[in-house]
Order: sequence, then structure tokens, then C-alpha cells
Amino acid sequence: MKFPLLHPSLGSLKRFADGEESADRRQVADHIATCSKCRDQVASLRSLSQTARGLGERDVPGALIDSVRARLASGEQVILPVTDSGMKPARPRWAYAAAAAVMLIAVGAWLFWPNPDLSAAATTGTMSLTPEHPTPGAWISVQYEPPQALAGSKTLILRARFRTDRDQGYDRITRQVVAATLKPAGQGRFEGRFKLPDQAVYAAFAVEAPDAHYVDSNDHRLWDILVSTTDGRPLLSAFVEQMRDLQGRNWPEALEVARRMVQTFPQSPYAWDLLHFYEMVQLGHAHNDSTATADLARLRAFHVRYAHSVDPEIIAGMLGYAVQFDDTTITRYWRSKVLLDTSSSFPMLEDHVGQVLFTRDATGVLAAGDSIWRRYHPILPGMFEQNMVFQAMVAKDTAALLLWVTRIDSMEPMTSTWAEALLTKFPSVRDSGLAMLRRSIRRLSEGDDAYRSLELTKEEQRHASAIEVNRGLVFLGNALIAGGDTLAGADTLRLATTDGWDPALFRQVAKQFLALHDTARAAGLLALAAADPATNAAGADSLRSQLGPYATKDRWENMLESAGAEMRRRLVEDAVSKRLRPSIRVMAPDGEAVNLTSLLHGNTSFVVFWSRNCPYAVQAIPQIEQVRGVVKDLGAHTIVVTDEADSPELRRYLQDHAFTADVYHDTGHEAGTAFQQDGTPYYFVVDADGVVRFAYTQLQRVPAEVAVLQPGPVKVRTVTP
Repeated sequence: MKFPLLHPSLGSLKRFADGEESADRRQVADHIATCSKCRDQVASLRSLSQTARGLGERDVPGALIDSVRARLASGEQVILPVTDSGMKPARPRWAYAAAAAVMLIAVGAWLFWPNPDLSAAATTGTMSLTPEHPTPGAWISVQYEPPQALAGSKTLILRARFRTDRDQGYDRITRQVVAATLKPAGQGRFEGRFKLPDQAVYAAFAVEAPDAHYVDSNDHRLWDILVSTTDGRPLLSAFVEQMRDLQGRNWPEALEVARRMVQTFPQSPYAWDLLHFYEMVQLGHAHNDSTATADLARLRAFHVRYAHSVDPEIIAGMLGYAVQFDDTTITRYWRSKVLLDTSSSFPMLEDHVGQVLFTRDATGVLAAGDSIWRRYHPILPGMFEQNMVFQAMVAKDTAALLLWVTRIDSMEPMTSTWAEALLTKFPSVRDSGLAMLRRSIRRLSEGDDAYRSLELTKEEQRHASAIEVNRGLVFLGNALIAGGDTLAGADTLRLATTDGWDPALFRQVAKQFLALHDTARAAGLLALAAADPATNAAGADSLRSQLGPYATKDRWENMLESAGAEMRRRLVEDAVSKRLRPSIRVMAPDGEAVNLTSLLHGNTSFVVFWSRNCPYAVQAIPQIEQVRGVVKDLGAHTIVVTDEADSPELRRYLQDHAFTADVYHDTGHEAGTAFQQDGTPYYFVVDADGVVRFAYTQLQRVPAEVAVLQPGPVKVRTVTP
């Protein structure tokens, strides 16, 4: 079965046009058979290559490189020739234009791996939004001065994420829209206007080129608006939604917003409850202990003041605030009021959900959960639906499972394949699960701009979606095999191996091909797994042994060499280029304040954001230690970052868990902000120039990512005769 695929990368089309053998050649051929756009691009590439071969070669003068460096240093973003070389063209102008196009293809690959002193840093523009404190439904005027990269555009696109007082934290289901088209207004400015949706209380914005190849996200901070009252005071719900939006990108700033909120609404229990939460997340329990006396006095004063209130916001805020302390009388009083509430107010949601999740067995949770979902939809956070899915699994209630998976699919359509795969494990809903998986794969392949984050270009979103497409293909392939359709399942799994880097998947699919007696395809995949630096010599020999007489010494050596080159190609295509700020202050293991940015220069680095308060991070310790050993042999060092302050207790914990990596303490959250890290465990690979090359990566990919960042070809193991 064929699925609509994402358009092949330019590198894949170029290799196909040049007749090069590659792992994705068959997939590209299938794609261009039905895609006229890519077919035309292949034809153009072939024509350009023929033209370029007839133009001869010319060395690039050293003076030109020096000139480019000097002009980049002066701040220029676009480098064009300023002098005439004096040479007369010996060929028609079109020939040089064609050659230039070929050169751009080659240079594009080179720039993807930029020389640090020839890379112009991305800059951001400036934006003003008027009025600064709009009321609900107001018209907003936009003035924008773009960076050089966007300055030559005829129009620019202002994209927005509008949030109502019924939206959840993070951005898993919040959709992005085009708010306005900005047009040149003279003196380098662009202007436009749009109307705030009537229900919006907060909005975040970014500007991009019409084809979305470049995005100005204000250095990932975005621009934003808080809806206000007529006297210019932001709504309480505007502060709340701003904090929820920041949860996915800047926790320290979310804390600052919480502080501004309580200054604006000092008599709101809900505001103080939220501040207490954000202080706990950012500053730890020790800080909250230091404010406990003042908080408890404030809580008791609020209890006297609001005892007879029926406002859902007051009731929810009082209960949330009270449970932080040991005053059981106040807590019991406000919990009783929550249970009597019949509103659909968002502040009540968490309290009602807590009553459902922690007071019933699985069958009872499902019954109560459905009632609450109907009452609050669509404001429930995704975690609630996920919990309902697992409760249905525990209860073995396939009707409930199908219901909740369908709800997740409707709310989080770009990340729902994991839930759809669960359906395939039960015969009565297996066909529904297969159909939903196929639909999700198509949807992800085609893309949906509404779910593209404001900070991402279309190409970056394409890469992110490709990961989820592969995950969906793996789920689907495994389900088909489990259902007895081995041939279709293996072919589906093969599609998942044509890009990306997943040695475990390579082994899994190779096993299926061996069962089908397709040794040649199995060999190619096993060679990819063997080329991965995390596979030791014994493991590589074991993989080779599965191929029997097919894997002669010479053939296996050639396959490993090709696999090493393929590993570099695939991972380079997935790489990013994000420069870190010059100064990131953290505390070293010896208690000294150090600049993390400086530590990351000179060597390739494996950076781990970790917390002992996260079960997943704790569970990953043995794997992190194993990967640390592998990358050390490759010449890279490992840096673990935690937001917890150093203490004898923490050191004992690390020792008891055999966690021997160097741990740095990010109590000021400078590292977390610089890496845009909002959870644990998260993994990054940084090159020797201090540039992030692989962000939010998977632990099993780290050794290969480190290997391709080392100078020279990927090292291939000596093959045992």
C-alpha cells in the first residue's frame, strides 16, 4: 500500500537526478511518478548539471573569502559583488545563470554545515501593536520593521495564536492562523491591521516570508497582546493565558507574568494560587517554605473575606491555595463548595478532574470522566484524555477506548498515532485503529499549517512531521504483521526506514525481511544498524551473522562504508543551526559560577536536561550513562543540567543511582531558557563551535549525531574475516 509522502528533500532529488544509488531512490521514483512539481525539479536539475559540466572550473580567490568574512563581520546579511572582475563572458548569460543555480545547490549544502566565521547570525525585526492595551474585539494596527532577510519581500505574513479563557497550557491543540498580510509602507516599514476575535484574551505573533522559508519569532520570544479593560488594565484571564502560552517556551518569563498578575489583582485567591505554583516550579519547595507564613496569613484573610462567595474563580482559587498548606479546616470547607458547583468555569476544571481521577476505580473513572468531558469540552488538557485512554485499557472496555481515542484524534490530530495504535491490539476495534492510523499518516504527510508552531518554518515543520509519519508507519506496520499480513506490514515498515536514523527500527524491519527471504534488503538495514557508533564490534558481528553466506568479508565492508556515508547524509539533513547566547550562567559541580557557552566550545558536547523529580529522567539514568561512555570514545563530553541547587542530598542521590556525569546547576534557568527547554529529560548535541546541531533529540540517536559532527569521514569498524 502506498501513502502520500512528504516531498523529497532537495538532496534526495539531486541524487536521483544524477543517477546515484541511495536508500530512498525507489521512494523518490514512486513520488515523482505522481508529483509534477518534483518531476519538473528533477528535469531542471539534470539540465543544470549538464550545463555546469561544460563550464569548466575556476578557483575561488582567497581575497574573495577574506572580503566575505570582513563584510559579514560588519553586519551585512546579503553579500553581492561590488566590483567588476574585468573578465568577459565566453558563454551566453543564460549559461552562467544556470551554473549559478547549480552552485547555489552545492553552496546550500555547504551552508547547511556553516563555517562559523562565514555564517551571518539571524536577526529579528521590531514590531509595534496599537492600541497597546486593546479591549475585546478591538482592531489592531501593526507596524513592523523587518530584518535584512525579510526586507526585500513584497508582502509579509503575520501569523497569530489567539487564546481564549478556555484554552489549556502549552500549545498542543491551540491553532495558528494568519492574522494579517503586511505591506510595504515606506522607509523600510510594513503595515497591516486585523480584528481581535471577540473571545480572545491573549495573542502571540510571529512574522514570516510568504513561502514561510524564514520566520521572525522575535528571537523565540514572540510578540504578544493582553486584552484589557477600558482603563488599560489587563484581564486576569489574559495573564492566565499568557502564562499558559509561556509554559511551552519560557518558564522564567511565566513566573514574571505571575508576579505582575498578583500586583494587578492582589485580592484574587486564584492569582495567588497560580503564583505559588509557578514559584514552586521555578524556585523550588525551599522558596515556598520561606513564604509559607505570609501565604497562610493571606489565605486565612481570604477565607474570612470570601466565605460566602459563589464565584467559581474564587472557589477554585481558594481550594487550590488552601491545599498547599496544613489548614485542613479551610481546605475541607472549600472542597465542599467545589463539589456543589455546577458551572463550566475553567478554574473549576482541575478540581473536578482531581475528584474523578483519584476517587474511583477504572470503570467509575470512565463513567465520571465522560460526564466531565461533555461538561467542559473543549477546554480539557490533553493529559485528561490520555488518562481516560489508559483507564479504558485497564478496564478492557473497547467501546470506551474507541471513544477516547477518537476524542484525542479530534483534539490533537498531529500527535495521536500512539493512541490509534492501541486500538489495533483489540480485535473488535482493530479495523478502526488501522483506518485512523492511515488517515493520520496522510494528514501528517500533507501537513496542516494550523498546527505549525509560530516559531517554525515550513521546512522545520516538515522535518518534525516526518518523525511522526515514521512513528505512524511503524505502528501501522507492526499492527499489520500482528494481524497476519506480513508482506504489507514489512513493506510499510520499509517506508519508515527510508529516512531518519533509528537502529532499533532497522533491526526490526530487517528481521521481517529475513522472514520473507529478502536477504538483500535485510542486509542493507543491518549494515545501517552495524554502522551506528552505539553498536559495538560484537554486536556488529552478530548482525552480520544473521545474513549467513551472503555477507562475505568484502561485501560487508563495502556495505558498512556505504552505511556510514548514509548515516552522515541522513543526520546532516536533520541537523539545525542554533547559536546560543554568549553568556549562560550555571553553577559547576565544584560550586563555582561558570559560563556554559564557554564550556561548549572546543569539543562536541552531549547536553542533558535532567531532574530527579521526573520519573522518566530517573529511569533514563542507565541509558544516559551508557551513551556518555560511547560519545566519550568519540571525543565528546557530556554535560548534565538540572534546575536543582547543589546539596549533600542531591550528591548522595546521584551517587546512589550511579550517575557519574558532571552535573551543572541551572537555578537561574538561564540554560533552560537558552535551549528552550521546558521539561526533562531533553537531549541536545552541540558542535565544537557551540552551535546546537540536534535539538530535542532521541537518546538512541545521540552517538550517531556526535559521530557525524567529528571531522573526516565516519569511522568504519574493521571487519572480522
